[in-house]
Parts: sequence; structure tokens; C-alpha cells
Amino acid sequence: MKKMMLLVSGSMVALCQNGAAAQTVSDPTMVEDIVVTAQRRSQSLQDVPISVAVATGDALRSNNVLTLGDLTSRINNVKVNVGGASDVLTVRGVGSGTNAGFEQSVGTFLDGIYLGRSRATRLGFLDIERIEILKGPQSTFFGNNTIAGALSVTSAKPTSTFEGYANLAYAPTDGEYVAEGVVSGPLTNNLSARVAAKFTGMDGFVLNTRTGNKGPDNSDKQGRIALRWDGSDDLQVDFRVDGAQLRDQNQYNFEVLNCPNPDFGTPTGACAQSIREGTADNRLDYVTAVGPSSFDYDMVNSGLTISKEFGESTLTSTTGVFHHKLRQLVQASTGAGVAALGRNDAFPQVQLENYDAYSQELRFQSPTDRWFSYAVGAYFEHNDLKSSSFRASYNSNVAASPLLAGLVPANTPFVQSINVHQKQTTLSGFAALTVKPVNMIEVNLGGRFSRVKKTADRSSVVGTGGQAPDQQFSAFSDAVAEIFAANFGLPVNGGAKVGHSAA
Repeated sequence: MKKMMLLVSGSMVALCQNGAAAQTVSDPTMVEDIVVTAQRRSQSLQDVPISVAVATGDALRSNNVLTLGDLTSRINNVKVNVGGASDVLTVRGVGSGTNAGFEQSVGTFLDGIYLGRSRATRLGFLDIERIEILKGPQSTFFGNNTIAGALSVTSAKPTSTFEGYANLAYAPTDGEYVAEGVVSGPLTNNLSARVAAKFTGMDGFVLNTRTGNKGPDNSDKQGRIALRWDGSDDLQVDFRVDGAQLRDQNQYNFEVLNCPNPDFGTPTGACAQSIREGTADNRLDYVTAVGPSSFDYDMVNSGLTISKEFGESTLTSTTGVFHHKLRQLVQASTGAGVAALGRNDAFPQVQLENYDAYSQELRFQSPTDRWFSYAVGAYFEHNDLKSSSFRASYNSNVAASPLLAGLVPANTPFVQSINVHQKQTTLSGFAALTVKPVNMIEVNLGGRFSRVKKTADRSSVVGTGGQAPDQQFSAFSDAVAEIFAANFGLPVNGGAKVGHSAA
């Protein structure tokens, strides 16, 4: 598809990567020195002994990079997969599955605060100073299950002088737009503020002949308020609160490609059936006929960082609060439902999720420009996850089964409800030591001890639901549930308690 975009913006490019040797990710612009916090303290990129890919906020704006997926398409060995059940960020081929109880193997951090759900990667980049993608295990400084790497985002801080910028972009071919604005400056002699807002959306470019709409049809909003207080030469306080609201429709207007000819192979296969039903035409032509889909996401994230100097060393307290709420409808496969059930889709899936997390970190560290430097700290986190998913099967009438004769009313749709309530508490301590015995030689030692305790209630229930299974779900009787368990491999109605503690 050809796209024309009108862009009004102003920024400079600074995309670079550090590994065995510094490399350029996108633009060969030379930068004398790039400061990163890959080890939770300000250091030159060349002094960090790990593989780090860095992108500055100016570079992202000038290159119109709107999402993490846009950025990772320019960096080797880093991929983002946006899926129905979960989003997955992988580094060097290592990532997590889509289980609702999983944390991501590549952790996402905003100003050092862990964002424990994969959906947070969809929020894009609002007024950032830089993004660092750390490859490989990062257990010492980011020790929250970051066995594959970490995505560390540093937001732009309030300034002591007035400044601001605005970016506008519009693509008339599919109605895509971006509008971003930032204002920063002093409020008093010691207090500065920064306000940022971003609006993005599009009308879509894939026509769904079943619904008559194009997708993805997005309407997303983000905002941030940040405050900085410089109380004295040795005390600094940073506070920020972020909010986001994503309202996206027809997110999964997917097309089926590379199917075998329906006249050959297995005529009842999924590809052949989709083509016969007219759901897919085996061509990339921006036309599909899947069921409707939606993605509603609300997020609030706040962070408080207090830094106090004691001589040459610094004590830093970082407090984070993260909340998100998700409601998602996915048509995971093609095919039409049974007309008697009042459905024109076969397998709708609804996912609901509420998540709350609180974290606290204390870190004491020395300057890094000495022959001997150190960092020690402790970390606490508690989170509460409530997740419900409804998997409907409207391609068959369960009441028509002889096994259920007389037990289920006529024209009854089938829905499986899976519910998870999980709580997690993490306690950890960490320490790092750097020694430079002679010029050009540096020895780095570090370690972290973590104890993670999880408790969960999980249940899988079979029942029925109408046009909105998440709102009208009703469980079958135990007798019907036992028939499903014995003949269809689905569990009897009920749940189980799961507890796990690991160090």
C-alpha cells in the first residue's frame, strides 16, 4: 500500500548501539559522548560493559518512530510480537509465553520502575530523553525476571528554563495522525514542571467485508505531568504521573496467506475452509472477512525518586505505583457461527484484566570515576492480578449433541470461562563492585538475591453466553460439566489454589 505522510517536526538524530564495539543503528551521525543508565547510574556508553542499544528522544521524533515495534525493526536481535493473548518482547530469541501469570523475560522499566505487564509496551514513547535496550540477563540492577534483557525508558525531566516542542503528522491515505506537544519550565526558584500530551490514531487500511469497516481503527491518548524540586545542592526530588487511554477497533483484520489450493490437500483444512467461506482469498489485497475485534486499555503509572548526597555517595529512593485495566475482543480464527445462535462469527475470545503493583527500591552508590566504586540496594514489590478470559465456540450447537440431549436448551452457544487471581511479593538485595587496578583494565562484580512468592486461585468453567460472553456468561450444571470433562477434555467446573515461593 502506498502511503503519503505530512510531517511537521524538528529534532536531531542520535541512534547508536554498544556491544563489543559501538555501532550505528540507523543514522551514521557521530555523537561524541552518550550518557546512559544501563547500570542504574549515569555513565558514558563506552564505559558500560554490556550490550546496549540506545535511541534518544530527538532521534525518535525526527524519524517518526511511534512504537516500540517501529524502533526494534531497526535493531538486530530485538523483536516485538503484538498478539491476542499477550504481547511478547524477545531479545536474541528469548522471550516469555502468553500465560496471564507470566512476567516478561525482557522487563520494561520507566525511570527505573518496573511495568510488569506486556501491554505496557504498546504505550509508545511520550516525551522521552532516551531508550536503552539492554541485551542479555540484567539481574543485578534490574532484577525482576529480566533473564533475556531489559527495556529501560528515561523520561524527559522538567527544566529550569522555558522550553517546548510540538510534532504533527498526518497520512491522508489511511487517516493516520500524530499530535504531540510538550511545555517545560520553572514554577518557583526550586520547583520546575513539565507537561506532555500525545494523540495518535488512524482510520485503517484493511477492509473487513463482514463488518463493513476498515481497521485498525485507533484512537489513543497519553499524558504526563512531571515535577522536579531542587531543595539544596545535595537533595533532589522528581515526581511524575502518566496516564493513557487506548480505544482501538478492528485490531485483528488479518489476512490468510500461502494456503494450499482448496481442490488439493485436505479439503477440510482451516485454510481451505476459510477460502470456501469467503473469509480469505489467499492474497495480500487489504481485504478480509473476519469477525469484529477491539482493544480497550487504561493505564496510570506514577513514580517518585528522591536522591540525597552523603559526601561523595548518593542514596536514592524510587517508589512506583502501576495500574492498568484491559478489555479485549479477538476473533482468533475465521469461519461463521451458527445462524440459529444469532452469531456471524465462530470463535470470539474476550479477555479482561486488572493489575495493580507497588514497588520500592533503595540504592546507595559511590561515584563512578574512581578506581573503586560500588552500589548496594534493596527492592520490594507487590502486585495483584485479576484476569478473566471467555472463549466462545459458536460454530456448533452444543444442544444438538446426543450426549447433552435434554440437559441443554436448544440453540445454546458454548463458552469456556478461565479466571485467575494472582498475588506476588518480591524481596531482593543487590550489590555491585567495580575495580580499575590499572589504566584500560576494569573488573566488574555483581549479584542479586531475590525471593518471589506467588499465590493464585485459578478456575476453568464451562457454560453459555450470548452476544457478549463476558457480560452474560452462565455456568452449566455440574452434570453437564462432567460430560464435557469426560468427552471433550475440558475440566469439571471448579478451580485450584496454587502457591509458589522461590529464591
